[in-house]
Amino acid sequence: NQRWQFNNAELVSAGGLAVGLLDWRVGLVPATGAATQKWALTPTGQLRHANGMCLLAYGWEGDLSALGLGSCQDLPQSRWSLSPVGIRAETSGKCLGTANGAQTAGSALVLTECMGTDSQRFSLRGELRGYADRCLDVYGWGTYDGTPTLMYTCYGSANQQWVYTP
Repeated sequence: NQRWQFNNAELVSAGGLAVGLLDWRVGLVPATGAATQKWALTPTGQLRHANGMCLLAYGWEGDLSALGLGSCQDLPQSRWSLSPVGIRAETSGKCLGTANGAQTAGSALVLTECMGTDSQRFSLRGELRGYADRCLDVYGWGTYDGTPTLMYTCYGSANQQWVYTP
């Protein structure tokens, strides 16, 4: 009952761009909410794309290790953790970022040393799903201190959208 996952979420960079698909690469794109920009962070640490594939760290020797999509198996190269300095790959301890700190649309994501720079800071924005695949919901769309929350059927409205910034 205490396992949660971000679902139908966008990974948004400090510069306001989303992580999406650039042909065969994964990179920064204008945040539009398109299906190519939807991810789930599973309780096991996988970043699962809306197409069912997972973000994989293909290399762990030095900086600029390759990233790509692959089948979602319980392998170290498919596990990620959120930390104050960035989204960290389990295999190398390196963080998602862009080469040379680029923060423009079309910049491919790579693995770099975790330094907490703007090019490594991402927020998760989307549904927070828990027990019985229900969403954390703000009751009655309340906006005052003390507004109750509850588990409710997921329907994608604004009162079920959450932002997590490590």
